[in-house]
Amino acid sequence: MIFPRTRSSSDWVQNSSLILQGQKKEIFYFSYFWFLSPRWKRLQGQPLQLMKHQNVATPYDRVAYPSAIFPRTHPDRLAVIALLHGLTPPDIASARTLEMGCGDGLNLCSLAAAHPQAQFEGFDLSEVAISRGNELVTSAGLTNIKLSVLDALQASECYAAASFDYVIAHGLYAWVPGSVREAVMALMGKVLSPHGVGFISYNALPGGHLRQIMRDMLLHEIGGADDPEEKIQKVRRFLETLKVAQENDDPALTAIRSQASKMLERPDGVLFHDELGPDYAPQSFSAVVAAADKVGLRFLSDSGRERQLDGFLPDAVPDDGDAEAQIIRTIQTGDYLSMRFFRQTLLVRAACRPLRRIDLARLDQLWMAAHLPRDEEGAFKSGGDRIDLGDETLAGVLDRLTAHWPDWMQVRDAIEGRDRRMALLQLFSGNYVDLHTSPPPFNLHCSEVPCVSPVVRAQLSMQSPMVCCLNHHVLSIDQPELRALLLAADGTRTVAELCQMTSLGLTASDIQMALEAGARRALMLA
Repeated sequence: MIFPRTRSSSDWVQNSSLILQGQKKEIFYFSYFWFLSPRWKRLQGQPLQLMKHQNVATPYDRVAYPSAIFPRTHPDRLAVIALLHGLTPPDIASARTLEMGCGDGLNLCSLAAAHPQAQFEGFDLSEVAISRGNELVTSAGLTNIKLSVLDALQASECYAAASFDYVIAHGLYAWVPGSVREAVMALMGKVLSPHGVGFISYNALPGGHLRQIMRDMLLHEIGGADDPEEKIQKVRRFLETLKVAQENDDPALTAIRSQASKMLERPDGVLFHDELGPDYAPQSFSAVVAAADKVGLRFLSDSGRERQLDGFLPDAVPDDGDAEAQIIRTIQTGDYLSMRFFRQTLLVRAACRPLRRIDLARLDQLWMAAHLPRDEEGAFKSGGDRIDLGDETLAGVLDRLTAHWPDWMQVRDAIEGRDRRMALLQLFSGNYVDLHTSPPPFNLHCSEVPCVSPVVRAQLSMQSPMVCCLNHHVLSIDQPELRALLLAADGTRTVAELCQMTSLGLTASDIQMALEAGARRALMLA
């Protein structure tokens, strides 16, 4: 069975790296970052990004929201959860995906590069963000994505009914006025295809009440300040004072101080918009489900960590005749008992009939991937977690997955038996193992004519310090020589021709080694 240990304060992000050794020196360094929760981490030296724009239509045109990808919104993850519930989600390789409030569209660009036969559209009210996204689209030469400046209140007029298989509304629903919130849910109800899946994230209750207290404090502290940098400076000074524990603190104040510490980890742009924005309306899970019901949608499950099995009734719990209503009541009660702060709810058409009991045979249709190295005591580790498995056969599977990561393995070829498969689902729910509906969309071995992802090359040419891999993770590439090599590997040169490029400043053996390393980091289409 699985025994997760306590998580570290940096539990939201996991780092791994690959260092290639050559002539007794480190020549290449790749560093991965992927998000395990809806929280953000502040990077050292990351200032507030003020946008110079004459026609400021929204606060996001004035202060940029940090670019990011969100693995929990990936259509493949949504499809996996739908498939586990006995549904037949559209093939992600040719699916149509819409993201509302997409910001600069980086999340969609990353998906579009990995799935060139699929179609992606996104809209946002910020002209500056969309302009930045379209610059990346043009630079990457992507033809399967469209980013538009559009108000959610008018969006329904622009899209046909049942025109998208996956619909994403991340970081939008609880940060807008009520009229926009209704429009977002109505649009999802209109455009979602018969077998599609919708994703909607929001600040949840009751934890949202605590964040409301924090918000009231911060708004009071900034007073009449208008300058964004002044606001952030005042907020950070206040939070630094607030986080310090005092001898006579009661439990409520302790919880507030904990939130202050977490807020200080967030980038300035996130603090500015999420905590100081004009609208903040946390939602109860049951209220979101009720709003979805009004537009012809029903609850499927949740995409969040340790919540991905929420749509199932446990085997030990008898069905009272309406399993779905029973599950909804149980989830809402659980949110109250656990002080839930955030949810990532998945919705499907009301005509769909999701299974409400786990059917382990559904795993036969899936692939799996994991990167879980062992610590000195032999336990698997992931960030600050330690995972002990009492089953050596399952542990051996995790070892093989880790050795071949980021490659995927079919579940049916590796894991049999009810207990092992239930353990696999627990590992999936905890974000220790990824499940997929199809083989990987990237090449793990460098071909004779290597071709790096067009989005990776575009980001490198635009001097981005991080790039989006084809497995929807983010990779940091610092060395100028490696960046130049990856830019040159555009599908027009053979490995031999790349090795002859003296301008790269690398030996032929280093070039070959770096290309293979890049392929093993899901950077290569070929």
